[in-house]
Amino acid sequence: MKKIDWSAVSAIVAAIAVIISVIALWFQRRDLKKQSIYQRNTFELQNIINNNNIIYELSGEIVGILQTQVQIMQSVYQEQNILNSLYHDLYSLEKKLTIEELEKDKNITEIRLEIKKAENNRDELILDTKTLTQDLTSKGNIIQYHLFGGIHEKNVKKILEDIKELIDEMNKEVENSRRYQNVLNKKGFNDRVAQFSLKSGPMIEKFQAEILLLKNNSDRKLEELKY
Repeated sequence: MKKIDWSAVSAIVAAIAVIISVIALWFQRRDLKKQSIYQRNTFELQNIINNNNIIYELSGEIVGILQTQVQIMQSVYQEQNILNSLYHDLYSLEKKLTIEELEKDKNITEIRLEIKKAENNRDELILDTKTLTQDLTSKGNIIQYHLFGGIHEKNVKKILEDIKELIDEMNKEVENSRRYQNVLNKKGFNDRVAQFSLKSGPMIEKFQAEILLLKNNSDRKLEELKY
C-alpha cells in the first residue's frame, strides 16, 4: 500500500471546510437579507395601515363638519326668523301702548323674554360655527401631515383650502345674520342656506373621491408588500 499523504488530505479537508463555510455564509446572508426585507415590509405595511386609518377617520369627520356647518347655518336663520317675528310684534305693541302700559303689559314682558332666549340660542350657534372652524383647521393639518410627500398631498390640500374658504364664508354669513332684522323673510333665509348646500355638495364629493383614490392606491401598495 502506498503511504497516505496526510498533508494533502488535510489540505483537501480544509478546502472543503472553506467551501462549506462560504456556502453556509451565503445562505445565512440570503436569509438575513430576506428577514431584513420582511421586517422592512412589515414595518412599512403597518405604517401605511396606521396612516390610512388616521386619514380615513379624519376625512369622515371633516365631511361631517362641513355638513354640520350647513345645518347650523340653517338653525341660525331659523332663530333669526323667530327673532324677526318677535321684533315685529314688540314694535307693533310699543307703537300702540303708552310707557305706563308697556311696563304693565304681560305680553310685552313675555315677548322680551322670548327675544332674549332666541338671541341667546342664535349666539350659541354662532359660537359653535367658530369651534367647528377651529376643529376643521386642526384635522386638516393632521391629514396633510400624514400625506406629506405623497402623490395625494397637493390635491387634498387644495380641496381642504376650498372647504375652509366656504366655511369662512358661511361664518361671515351667519355673523351677519344679526343685521337681518326685518330684512329677509323665511324664504330669503332658506335660499341662502340652499346656496351654501349646493356649494358644499360638490366639495364633499370631490374630497371623498380623492380619499377613495388614495385608498385604492394604498391597497395596491399593501398587496405588493405582502408578496
